Amino acid sequence: MSKPTRIKNKNGLVSYRIFVRKTIDGNEVRESKTFSKKELAQQWHDKRFQEFEYESIHGRALEDTIGEIITRYQDQYANSYGRSKNYDIARLLRYPIAQIQCSKLSPKHIIAHCVERNKSAKPQTVLNDVIWLRIILRTT
Repeated sequence: MSKPTRIKNKNGLVSYRIFVRKTIDGNEVRESKTFSKKELAQQWHDKRFQEFEYESIHGRALEDTIGEIITRYQDQYANSYGRSKNYDIARLLRYPIAQIQCSKLSPKHIIAHCVERNKSAKPQTVLNDVIWLRIILRTT
């Protein structure tokens, strides 16, 4: 466990630098960051260390966008479903939700998509969007 190192800046202010080291998949990952308060440095260290632990167990978070994942899903499974589902999935690429990174997707993004879609489609159709997104994300 690292402890913050006290650093005196050129302008006379004190800051704290802390390092995080973790081996993930045989690669050593090192990060450091500087903070104005010692407590903030320690909190960042603890949070990043937990994220590294999670990544070492579950793998790294996907950096792909929803649109990239949808395209990959279509390439792999386009022949195994009907034209209606194919059209619905292709339509998802035209909405802002396709630009969001998978690792940053949250319920608020899905709700915003549903609200936007409800302006031009019935609730049943919006539900289909959510169902197809769920299937695509589970498949990846």
